[in-house]
Amino acid sequence: MRKILIVLAALQVGAVLVQFYLATFGAFHRPQPAPMAGPIVPHIINGTIVIPVLALVVTLVAALARAGGRLVGLALVPVGVVVAQLFVVFPLAGMFGEPGVSTTGSNAVLGFHAVLGLVLLWAVVAEYRGARALLRHAGAEAAAVAPVGR
Repeated sequence: MRKILIVLAALQVGAVLVQFYLATFGAFHRPQPAPMAGPIVPHIINGTIVIPVLALVVTLVAALARAGGRLVGLALVPVGVVVAQLFVVFPLAGMFGEPGVSTTGSNAVLGFHAVLGLVLLWAVVAEYRGARALLRHAGAEAAAVAPVGR
């Protein structure tokens, strides 16, 4: 189960890195697309569906692998980040500006979108490193307990 955890944690790191790529692909596309259309759609799908579902699967596997509270908590961070984005950052940005119009207030709030992305990246990398350490530690314990020979 711990090997599965490492594979899933690596997939989660990959999904977050893809999210950063999709963000830049959508943000720097010219002419500027409509807010919820065009090249930003893959970023939206990856961020609101793929990453949270993968996080829930990783959380379940971490719990079944008895990875400890820290790793289980780190596995849940992406869900918290997505909830914060959808229900705090974006509504606040909408309150500070008109739809389709960029204002200083909305830009200041939307800056937290990038900060939360960095929190997400930190969490999945820390989770992956923790899963690797867990497997190494388990392997060392098994080698110490195993009989040497007959």
